[in-house]
Formats: sequence, C-alpha cells, structure tokens
Amino acid sequence: MDEHIKPQDTYALIVGVERYEPSLAAEPLDGPVRDALGFVEWLNSRNVPATNIFLFLSPLQENTPLLNELGQVVYSDIPEAKRENIGHASPRSCQRRPASCYSSFGQGTVPL
Repeated sequence: MDEHIKPQDTYALIVGVERYEPSLAAEPLDGPVRDALGFVEWLNSRNVPATNIFLFLSPLQENTPLLNELGQVVYSDIPEAKRENIGHASPRSCQRRPASCYSSFGQGTVPL
C-alpha cells in the first residue's frame, strides 16, 4: 500500500455481479465474482482489516465454490449484490476519518 495510506484507514466496497434479477433481463456474466475475490485477497495481503472490506456477491451457481477460496478470512454471510443491500452498507466510518482511502470494484452494466 502507499506509505501515506495506512491499511486500517483503507475501506473497500467490492461488488461482484454474475447473476442479475430476472426483472433486469440481463445476461449472466462469468468472472466478476472471481475478480472481486481476487481484489479481497489483494487487500488482505496488504493487511486491510476484514471489517473494512464490504463485499457483495451474486455468483452464478457454478461459481459458488469460489467463495470457499477466501483462505483464512471468513466471510460466512456475504450479502447478495442487490441495490438495497449495498446502499445500506456504505462505509460510514470513512466519513469520520480525515485520511481514508475508499475503493470500489465491480463489473457489468445494466440499463436502468
């Protein structure tokens, strides 16, 4: 990590959507969950606390085994990547800290 940004001051909102709600009529994607988990691993390797990582996933059924590849970091209840879940989990602690780094990661677009 940048020497000016401490791991404990780093927050990440990571979204991996492979399976969209039927009402959106969007084609499923294969790969965003793998990419999102890779980003989590990268943050972990830089000692960002797990409590500072906000992870939301909507994996394809065949990609759910990837959730077991998070290593020693346990995310037993990974919320589904839905608008209502993500909107309630923005890292509020970023607002209280003067020197926070905020990252987001996601893939795929759907017309609104």
